[in-house]
Amino acid sequence: MNDDIDFSRFLIVGLVLLLMAFGGWGAFAYALGSAQLRDRALQREIALVAAERKTLAEELDRVREDADRKRQALEQAHRNLAIAQQQAAPPSDQAKGREPVSSGLASSRAAAALPQQIRPGSGTVSR
Repeated sequence: MNDDIDFSRFLIVGLVLLLMAFGGWGAFAYALGSAQLRDRALQREIALVAAERKTLAEELDRVREDADRKRQALEQAHRNLAIAQQQAAPPSDQAKGREPVSSGLASSRAAAALPQQIRPGSGTVSR
């Protein structure tokens, strides 16, 4: 009788340990599968971020090129304005025998000498 109790205890303990081992391996397999799913999701997200980064870099390059073109146009407008102002101002040796030119007349001469793409007073350059 005592042997039957020991055998039943051994059998119960063995079955419990077997169930725990299966449960442990099942938990391990579940964790491994979910980690792989997370890895795949993160790889997709990394690919999306890399593509978005490339798109943003291209857009930034376009914006920089546009800013450079506008800066060059503005510099050219300043050069044209300086040339027009020099042409509108009377030379000092020719002005000796004449009356001084009024500032309104000088500014209208400078405006007439400006190229058509520059709009006086507005500060803008048209294309």
